[in-house]
Amino acid sequence: MQRAARNHPGADWTPPVEAWEGELPAVMDASIVYLGCEGDAGPDFRRQVRDALGAADARTHVEYARFETAEGRPTTVAITYWLNRSAYEAWRASDAALRTLDPSAYAGGPGIWTESYAVKRQNIETLFSSDDQSPGFAALAADGVGDPTPLHGYYGSMRDRIWASNDSDHKSDVETVARTALQRPAGEVRITAPKSLCAIRSGQDWSLCEGDQKRLYKEDVEPVLLKGMEYLQQNPEASGCLSCRFMRETDADGRDKDRTFGYAIFREMADLEAWSKLHPTHVAIFGTFMKYAQSFNNEIDLRLWHEVLVTIDQQTFTYNQCGAETGLSPFFAS
Repeated sequence: MQRAARNHPGADWTPPVEAWEGELPAVMDASIVYLGCEGDAGPDFRRQVRDALGAADARTHVEYARFETAEGRPTTVAITYWLNRSAYEAWRASDAALRTLDPSAYAGGPGIWTESYAVKRQNIETLFSSDDQSPGFAALAADGVGDPTPLHGYYGSMRDRIWASNDSDHKSDVETVARTALQRPAGEVRITAPKSLCAIRSGQDWSLCEGDQKRLYKEDVEPVLLKGMEYLQQNPEASGCLSCRFMRETDADGRDKDRTFGYAIFREMADLEAWSKLHPTHVAIFGTFMKYAQSFNNEIDLRLWHEVLVTIDQQTFTYNQCGAETGLSPFFAS
């Protein structure tokens, strides 16, 4: 399948800075699955996930993170990537997975949630600010990254990098974002989310930064980024962002890494595009980063990346003993 690149400015276009895409398989039936544990059982949950994945398909990659909900609940997350969707489904039905995702298996009865996405080559894109990194789904890319992409640096380039844009404008059937007033059952809630959701994981890696580069990133850039995340978290109706979590990455033992990412789910791609192009919080993020880069003559060790996918069919998200505001719970009927 070829990309239409209908938004591309033309043959004379040169991106202002270089960026790279992950070389993903042309044909794949994969999954990205976020597994979350709300409460104080995070260390045990990480161990359970690690052990349960030990016998999983080799074409699997997992990363760990943590954050705190708006209600103040510490949350541990395992982001799992499966190049073979059937391998994920087999693992999900295994005794090891069932134990891992059962709140009663942990002291204190934490909330456990699962957000699973079907991934085909045509509904995902990845982008990196350098060619020496491979987080997220790109860790499963056999050939790493290719040459710098020309589909970058202009409005609409995200759509152009998603092959399914040839045939779809990714318009949602959900006209507006509105909270439900439904009484939730105490146990597991299953939500059937509509197609054309747009999920983004957008990462920042300052592990190679030293001296002024690290100091100015933490003092100048990160606070502005956090304001953007807070806007999305607090204004779902206005932004179209159904869920936004800003997370600190950790290793499998819970030790912090010098890496963060925002994981946000939008009603549709147009909502993400509108925030990125027009909203003052994202304009401030972009402007602050450009000032930061120019301070070092664009020779920076900060690594940025993202992966964006659109759902091509309905997805089932599960929330078991979770807070009423967790994930998509406030917006869709179970």
